[in-house]
Amino acid sequence: MDVQLEETGRFGRKLSVTVPAPQVQKAFDAVTKEIGKTTRVPGFRPGKAPRELLEKQFGGRIKGEVADKLVGETLMQALGEKNVAPLAMPQLQVGDLERGNAFSYSAEFEIPPEVKVTLTKGLKVPPLRVDVSADDIEKQLEQMRKQAAQLVPVLVRDVVEKGDVVLMDYEGTIGGVPFAGGKADNALIEVGGEGYLKEFSGGIEGAKCPSERSVPVTFPADYGNKDLAGKPATFKIKVKEIKKKEMPALDDEFARDMGSETLAALRTKVKEGLTLQKKRDAELDERKHLMEALVAANPFELPPSMVHEQAKRMVASATARIEQMVGRRFSLSLPERENLYKESLENAETQVRSGLLLLEIATQEKMEVDSAAIDAEIERMAASAGPEDGPRVRTYYRDRDQQERLRFKLLEDMVVKHLLEHAERDGTPLGGA
Repeated sequence: MDVQLEETGRFGRKLSVTVPAPQVQKAFDAVTKEIGKTTRVPGFRPGKAPRELLEKQFGGRIKGEVADKLVGETLMQALGEKNVAPLAMPQLQVGDLERGNAFSYSAEFEIPPEVKVTLTKGLKVPPLRVDVSADDIEKQLEQMRKQAAQLVPVLVRDVVEKGDVVLMDYEGTIGGVPFAGGKADNALIEVGGEGYLKEFSGGIEGAKCPSERSVPVTFPADYGNKDLAGKPATFKIKVKEIKKKEMPALDDEFARDMGSETLAALRTKVKEGLTLQKKRDAELDERKHLMEALVAANPFELPPSMVHEQAKRMVASATARIEQMVGRRFSLSLPERENLYKESLENAETQVRSGLLLLEIATQEKMEVDSAAIDAEIERMAASAGPEDGPRVRTYYRDRDQQERLRFKLLEDMVVKHLLEHAERDGTPLGGA
């Protein structure tokens, strides 16, 4: 077998392989024999049809399978011979294939970058400080009171005001034609509340109860449902009842409803929860600053394809999160995808660079994550998920690929901890009040 390797760019490589005629002949014989065994040919028992007849009748299929077989048998051997490792599956270009002749093909690919780690100590990271103020606690308690609010009928007036919650029926039309999702009976709409079109909820204000009215709206140009985006519509509404949110008093009774014995105990619990959340947020910011400092201190050339692939994964992940939030399949328009892709490029490059640097540091520092550490982390996550979801967590991580992903995450966490231990604290504290 003849193997030639040439550079097509800083990271681009082209491997040219020529398989000798005897190996090609052997592959033709093996594939033709196998097809003869598994394919019915009129007038012949399985495996007894003449080779010439099989090649005449199934020539295209035979050549395709022979080419696949020869590439499969020789590509890894050729890469090993030239001591190169592709970043991704090579792009193949096959030549003519005939029984009795040599067979040539080429494989084009990019090689991984040479990652150089020159500085890991003294990286500047803002100090970590987590403060929870009394105002933070009171805001959280107020939010909890709003969530615990009950709806009570308004009996002293019959005109809808901002802040009311209206029980109503409505149906939307565009050009007089009803549209999907535009109709509801006995809906509860908060006048001026978040999550509604301002023209829609504002159009209810001032209506008498009971009464009917028409409310014109124009859907925003960036509305999630592209079939409605930018279009004018009319909603016919029927006001049936006015209700008001009534929040509970902030006292010991409310605290008991929230699972605490006293209001003082509830405040302590809220403070602990806010402290934990602020600590998590601050640690995420800390890691972000650390990765930016690590990348800036250790420059190296990077294949553009790695950044582009990471940006594509980020766009796909963002789309999946949107689908999860809206509860249905969601598709971005081509301009939206292009804008999101462009916005993701800078973060994608930082993620790729930092990921490669962390793995290189782990190698240099001889850091490893053994099976016991993986098992312990799985058990920790299962315990945190609770008795209902814990078994699902354990089942999920029985998959070898998921275990490998977890291994890389734990390894990266080890390196990050190592870097933070040798970092310089400088700048505005993270996680402040």
